Amino acid sequence: MQIQNNAMFSIVVPLFNEEENIFPLVEKITEAVGENPGFLEIVLVDDGSKDATAKLALNLAERDERIRLVRHKRNQGLGAAIRTGLNAARGDFVLYTDADLPFDFKLIPQLLSLANENRVVSGYRLNRGEGGRRFILTTVYNFLIWLFFGLLMRDVNFACKIFPKRFLQTAEFNSAGSFIDVEILLEARRLGLEIIEHPLVYYPRTRGLSTLSRPQVILFILREMFGYTSGLFFDANAFWRFIKTSPLAKLAVCLTTALTSIIFVLEKVWTYQTGTWLFLTIGAAIALLLFGIVFSRLVYRSWKFARESHELKTSE
Repeated sequence: MQIQNNAMFSIVVPLFNEEENIFPLVEKITEAVGENPGFLEIVLVDDGSKDATAKLALNLAERDERIRLVRHKRNQGLGAAIRTGLNAARGDFVLYTDADLPFDFKLIPQLLSLANENRVVSGYRLNRGEGGRRFILTTVYNFLIWLFFGLLMRDVNFACKIFPKRFLQTAEFNSAGSFIDVEILLEARRLGLEIIEHPLVYYPRTRGLSTLSRPQVILFILREMFGYTSGLFFDANAFWRFIKTSPLAKLAVCLTTALTSIIFVLEKVWTYQTGTWLFLTIGAAIALLLFGIVFSRLVYRSWKFARESHELKTSE
């Protein structure tokens, strides 16, 4: 399948100690899209691997000019490797995925058919094959991303996303870890791109070792998430977008309003000493009632809008 108007596409794969996966990875990709006229290159990014990953990747690159190897001298993290690959890719569209063959690469042409200059395509897992702990971590993380940023995704960190190169040339990313997926999607939303999700059958890793669920990796993701959030407070436009889109920010505004109302009532009662506990109770009740009404309405509207948008943007 040929994507729009003879556009070319690149496939970016970050690598860290993936010597067991490198040959199956390249073989599956070339089988799936090697004959596709839009296929330009595979960009392999070795992130300071300590095994034979870089050597094997270089060997593949020497045998096929469509395979390019970009290397980090030391390990800089998944986000840094993805940023390097996205910057190095030369195609009009760039697909990024992992080295552990997380989905059927024969579906790549179908995914590319959904792409356009104003859209990001993000895959999501129809099945969960990584165990209960990873399922809980993924579910909680997806919820936190919605709570903090109002970004409703079924599988925000799944390693199958397609970006228009023009967007990548304009956007700014800084994450060095696994928060990179969220950062890219938030940047896409900021720049007005549509984000759609496409269902994929997930293939669990069978070779090599995944580090995503390690405590230190999880803590680094949370650190980057909180760092990204705190950075929004230093930019007026970014802060206003945060207030408008974040359910957590709306909750904070409502709580602040309710508490201010209660403090105001307390202050009046104390100052004039004409009130009674009845006045205090009525004032507090009114403030809390207003808070409940406003917050419930905000949460419902946010949830309803997110759900409707999600249903519209999720490809069938």
